[in-house]
Amino acid sequence: MINTVMEQKILTQWRELDPLSQQEILDFIEFLRFRRLSEPKRVNTKPFPVTRVEDGIGCVDYQGEPKSIEEMQQGIIDEARKQWQQEVRK
Repeated sequence: MINTVMEQKILTQWRELDPLSQQEILDFIEFLRFRRLSEPKRVNTKPFPVTRVEDGIGCVDYQGEPKSIEEMQQGIIDEARKQWQQEVRK
């Protein structure tokens, strides 16, 4: 719905300007319209589930022998494979 009070206020002030300034106002309105149309749509969804600090640093308490980089990489691959296979079965 058009706010006629606002519209009248804008027109009154616009008419008091020189032609160059009036054109600047029109150009700015076009800029605003273009910017509004080119903005990505905002989606109100949470991108990630809530996590706890413990979820991210669960291995800090590890008491065994240190693992090599290769062993850690293989552990990550094994766990990813295990989770993927569980998802496929669902």
